[in-house]
Amino acid sequence: MNNPTTPPAPADDKLIISGIRLSLTDALKNLVRDKVGKLLRQDPRIVRVRMDLEHDQTKAADQEFVVKGRVEIGGPDLLAQAASADTYKSIDEVVSKLSRALRKRAADRKGKRNHPHAADIGLGLPKTT
Repeated sequence: MNNPTTPPAPADDKLIISGIRLSLTDALKNLVRDKVGKLLRQDPRIVRVRMDLEHDQTKAADQEFVVKGRVEIGGPDLLAQAASADTYKSIDEVVSKLSRALRKRAADRKGKRNHPHAADIGLGLPKTT
């Protein structure tokens, strides 16, 4: 864990990891921290990232491990989910989906900023003389 004299890593104060019917090992926690650190470097305006790792034995063997990711950022939150037979593979897929969503969001904002639409002005405005 963190020593009280050292400041927490940037990903630690913005990251929530929870295990649902799954014990979180140090290896899983470190992997999620590393992956989320890449997301935080990609967009520093991220408020919080929540990763839920779930083990569901009632599902098919290839859908047994489900990972859900939520990026809280100004505007609508970004959500992603992946299921596979391997937890590590599911984590990689979710982070990849969230990264794509962040890139798409940034491109859309940049496009709107660089190419504003003309405002529609009604014809019923009075003319000045």
